[in-house]
Amino acid sequence: MDSVIEIKLLGQVYALKTELNASQAKAVAEYVEEKVGAIDKISRQHSKLDVIVLAILDIANDFVEIQQKHSDLIEDIASRSQLLIHKTETFVQRSQTGSL
Repeated sequence: MDSVIEIKLLGQVYALKTELNASQAKAVAEYVEEKVGAIDKISRQHSKLDVIVLAILDIANDFVEIQQKHSDLIEDIASRSQLLIHKTETFVQRSQTGSL
């Protein structure tokens, strides 16, 4: 179900239609507003476009960091799973040969 959310960036209000549920859409809007607001506070002499571009780059950096953490987590889970499989197979082999 589509919903419409409002997001305020640099004094301008935007209405966005989204397929996200209301709480997800609100979280996205708040995240973007927070990033733009933080950049705007430290970049007062920059144009609005510059502030938005810097915020986009900051959000993209967050995204890349999360992707890397996700990838690392998947690798860690795969490694641990392989170790558990190996230990389980070793245990089963030993129990079948009676060498526990």
